[in-house]
Amino acid sequence: MEVINILNFKILDNKKDLKKFVDIAAFSFSIPISEKEKYLERHESLFEEGKKYCTAFDESKLICGFNIHDLNMTFRGAPMKTGGIGDVCSRNDCRGKGGISFVFDNALKYMKENNFILSALYPFNFNFYRKYGYEIFTDSTSYDISSSTLYFEKNNENIIIEEMDFPDEETKIYYNEFASKNYNLVQRDDINWKNSLRNFFSTEIKSGIVKFKQNNLMKGLIRYFYKNINGKNKLVIKDLIFSDENIKKSIFSYIKSLSYQISDLSILVPSDFLIWPYLGDYPKQKTSGGNCMIRIIDIEKLNDIKFISQDTSINIEIIDHNCSWNNGIWSLTVNDNRLYIEKTSKAHIKTDIGTLSSILSGFTNIKDMISVKRIETIDYNDQDFNLYNTFISEPF
Repeated sequence: MEVINILNFKILDNKKDLKKFVDIAAFSFSIPISEKEKYLERHESLFEEGKKYCTAFDESKLICGFNIHDLNMTFRGAPMKTGGIGDVCSRNDCRGKGGISFVFDNALKYMKENNFILSALYPFNFNFYRKYGYEIFTDSTSYDISSSTLYFEKNNENIIIEEMDFPDEETKIYYNEFASKNYNLVQRDDINWKNSLRNFFSTEIKSGIVKFKQNNLMKGLIRYFYKNINGKNKLVIKDLIFSDENIKKSIFSYIKSLSYQISDLSILVPSDFLIWPYLGDYPKQKTSGGNCMIRIIDIEKLNDIKFISQDTSINIEIIDHNCSWNNGIWSLTVNDNRLYIEKTSKAHIKTDIGTLSSILSGFTNIKDMISVKRIETIDYNDQDFNLYNTFISEPF
């Protein structure tokens, strides 16, 4: 391996350097040669849209980096400015030399300076990102089923179904209103919608939206990708949103009507999604996972936010090896679904920023983290936060 000299942090500002980054990323993610041009086009589009490519240079050589997506992600019922980390990659001859750590240290400072409150990423390995203060905060379930096994119920005559390549204004408003109140869904403007519908590989035939209306009101939608894999047509659903049970049945009825065109169906849903009443047989495969990790960028910026949980108050000593401004003892108080944070002097418990981030997201709680030794108790008296259903489907 090469010896790394003094590193320079750089947010890319030209397509020549972007091409160097894409070459590294393509190798890291095993992008086939036949797909590299499309892969480059994706990154050029992200670059033009304003995504920040944070990188490390060893003199004139780009050695590693990742991009940051500026997202508005729901957190306990309140949209938060979140830095979505994507495409983390390194030159093969520079791995294990501290380059990615260097980029994370600088990118975290950049996010604080630019008023990001949270950061999230999809990990290839949990422990790798725990070093930078991230912890698991979502789970999801993917069902692979045959569309012919779906429970069939004829569509209500009052329900209008419309397919579209890109959401209209009514659909955008409906989705954002739902996203602002549920799980960890991300508010979408036109750029976010474009990214969420982007086709990545040649196996993908098309993507789009199907909206469902009743009594002239929008009541549901699906976001889908239509693929051809080894000669078989497959429908992949990434968003399945509905306002009531009648619409949910209508969505499944619509999907079943496509059984002559598609061989297989894959649906990504939250772990609390009820699907078995709509199946006439076992799914071909049920996969749990799809985990996303989170970290708090600046604990003070969580002060006086909407925070759906029971009333409680606890003093927590935070250990953050990457963001020193989070270190110290903080009083966290929930009153009437609002969170208040301020510095204090005496701690009830002590934990790291990643564990605290997962707790505050609602994915886990203080009691469980004490039992697995992720929290040190000092003067603990059973204070805790409620669990909260977490799920994210946004690509980044």
